[in-house]
Amino acid sequence: RDPPEIALNRGTSPAESRKRERTLVWQMMQEVEQKGHCLTHVGGPGESRQAWIARFQGEGGMDYGGLYRDSLREMSAELQCQGGSLQLLLPCPNQRMATGSCQ
Repeated sequence: RDPPEIALNRGTSPAESRKRERTLVWQMMQEVEQKGHCLTHVGGPGESRQAWIARFQGEGGMDYGGLYRDSLREMSAELQCQGGSLQLLLPCPNQRMATGSCQ
């Protein structure tokens, strides 16, 4: 079964200043719920398979992994933005102090 294609609109705002309804996380949840997608396409150990195919509205590109990784990076940023609308993930001490390699 092929992974679902998810249309996302990142707009012009950076992740930390997006309103909740404009975040990629929110858009992803809405798309999955409305269309009944199943995001269990990820393969086993050693397999490099995507859970979805990302398509950014108003932007060109074919998703051969790069747009998928970009959507994951943007969603991760939204979840850990201090002062952002989601704030689900807390920054680790290394990130708060801007030291070390694991930030």
